[in-house]
Amino acid sequence: MSWEVWWWITVPRASVAVDKVLENGEVLKQAFSLGALFRAACDKINAVQSQWAIAMQPGDRVRVKKSTIVYNHPKHRSKPFDMHGQEGEVKQIISTWKGGEPLGATLPVVVMFGRTRFHFHADELELC
Repeated sequence: MSWEVWWWITVPRASVAVDKVLENGEVLKQAFSLGALFRAACDKINAVQSQWAIAMQPGDRVRVKKSTIVYNHPKHRSKPFDMHGQEGEVKQIISTWKGGEPLGATLPVVVMFGRTRFHFHADELELC
């Protein structure tokens, strides 16, 4: 099976056309809106993130369980600082944009350490 993909951009919309060659030699033509593909991808990402973060809720105490280097720690400005073992409070789990549209945040869990907040992936944290 082979796939051939062509991209064309029309202002203000973008689309993708896909020709799929089936095993019997028949060509299946499909066209997709990139906006629809992006929304579908965000929905899938949010579903996975919500499964990981289901145990964590805002207000929970968490500990960083993986070695995570940050460069914006207030006491270690511009120097690498390992957050492994630090404890903080989950402030927010980002899953939607302002208007309620799905958002696939790379680091969706916002954790407060004193007055400083950092963004983490759910698998980098554990409940205390």
